[in-house]
Amino acid sequence: MSAPVRVLYDLSPQSLGGTEQFLSRFLRRLDRRRFDPVVVSRRDGPPLQTIRSMGIMTFVVPSYDSKAGVRRVAELIRGERIALAQSNYYSFTLALAAGVANVPHVWRPGGHVCWGSGIRSNRDARIAVEMMGLLSTAILCNSKFVADQFQDGPSTRAQVIPNGIQLRPRIARRSPGPFRIGMIAHLTPQKRHHDFVRAARHVARERDDVQFAIYGREISSPESRAYGGEIRRAARALSRGGRFVLSAFAPAEDRALRDLDLLVLPSIGESFSNALLEGMAAGLPVIAANSGGNPELVEHGTTGLLVPPKRYRALADAMLELLADPVRMRAMGRAGRARARKEFSIDACVRQYQRAYARVMTDAHCQS
Repeated sequence: MSAPVRVLYDLSPQSLGGTEQFLSRFLRRLDRRRFDPVVVSRRDGPPLQTIRSMGIMTFVVPSYDSKAGVRRVAELIRGERIALAQSNYYSFTLALAAGVANVPHVWRPGGHVCWGSGIRSNRDARIAVEMMGLLSTAILCNSKFVADQFQDGPSTRAQVIPNGIQLRPRIARRSPGPFRIGMIAHLTPQKRHHDFVRAARHVARERDDVQFAIYGREISSPESRAYGGEIRRAARALSRGGRFVLSAFAPAEDRALRDLDLLVLPSIGESFSNALLEGMAAGLPVIAANSGGNPELVEHGTTGLLVPPKRYRALADAMLELLADPVRMRAMGRAGRARARKEFSIDACVRQYQRAYARVMTDAHCQS
């Protein structure tokens, strides 16, 4: 039996966001008889520690995003006999290093280039997309929203492989009490927590049997810290009345989802929301902004509701609509869980990635 193919993945050192959660979930299910994962990051931190606890080899490369970093990663690829590299962010380091070391490279963009990279110029975004196509043998996207940005680029074909989740036993409804509406997202402007807070104020004026919660924390950037302060100040009045809780992340299967009756995500430019997928898998109805990849996940009127982005009154109206019909809410929760089971299995997701890896390796062998 041949040795497993060594695959090198890059990982952000900051916090366990959607990309990091997906990668840890994915690597747990990867067939180790065929593929041997190795993970690199620019510094140590909780994401890398999580991967290391799974018995996966990890490396830290200082000055990662620099010429020296590219050289060091190329040396790592050669020294550890890496046969395939996969980038998960809009950093070009791993792609360039794979080219230097002459190994095939796959890109899994962690979102749309205009949201995932911080690029705001259309010209710069086009250049970044073109470069990604030129530097990659394959591009694997978690939504059509992300894949569509590559349709006019180089010959590299973007394939859509939605994120997957392991379906757990249905989370039992918490003890009777007020309805609980929540949002699970890092405190970054893209997530539009302001819309959630404003909608919560409106709903609170209409009904006195509803509580609200945001589960999330700032990431290590000045913009996120400033934004987090704004959200805390905006929620202060409702918090004083005991109607609003702002808490750090809880494990997906733990308190956050168990305490909720309805999950809301007003985020714009979302590629494929793990929070929405986890909520659906837990049997929760969801409300999301009709933006990015959200409509690929949420079936409007069946598993939840889609509302116009950046419209807090529309968000509030959708909350009130579902609160007025608990039977419909429960039916949406059941439909969402059934869809998560049928269409978003982590095992099916991993099998599609493994087939893509095999094609890339076959093509590389044929060209050598």
